[in-house]
Amino acid sequence: AVAETRRCVRELGFHGVFIRPNPYGGRHVDDPWYDPLWKAAAELGVPVGFHPLAMWDMPGATLHFDFPDISYAAAAGFTLDSMVTLTHLIFSGVLDRFRELQVIVLESSGGWIYTWLERLAHHMKILPSLRPAVKRGAIEQFHDQVWVSFDPDEKALPAMVGLLGDQRFVWAS
Repeated sequence: AVAETRRCVRELGFHGVFIRPNPYGGRHVDDPWYDPLWKAAAELGVPVGFHPLAMWDMPGATLHFDFPDISYAAAAGFTLDSMVTLTHLIFSGVLDRFRELQVIVLESSGGWIYTWLERLAHHMKILPSLRPAVKRGAIEQFHDQVWVSFDPDEKALPAMVGLLGDQRFVWAS
């Protein structure tokens, strides 16, 4: 994956990396197995985009919660998979170890992020001994390294801009 990322960026002009926000081979995104990919993306200056997909045989919310159809998976599963992935990146210290790594959360809406970030910040504050590798708070990590795609009709966008400023958002299509 690292060699292909380098080739695609350098030779083909790709502007980012796309992966699913699901465990792969039993590994979450905070597993050191992923570190070479995070390092390569950071060195190349390209973001890693996490885009969910409702697949009934793929580890993640759709499989775990046994959603009966695509509407369940798209409405809840996309957000849950993205939430779990970002929690792993922030709580584990991945974003602190790879300060130049940029992440984009795609097709998961964005309104949930406000309360979720507050919860992460709260738990990092009351249980800091569980996060020894983490140097920055959840909101700071998100503000510095995470982009989120919003749909144009999402009503939560003004609140998110109030929390993070207006530079961390892209429009979903």
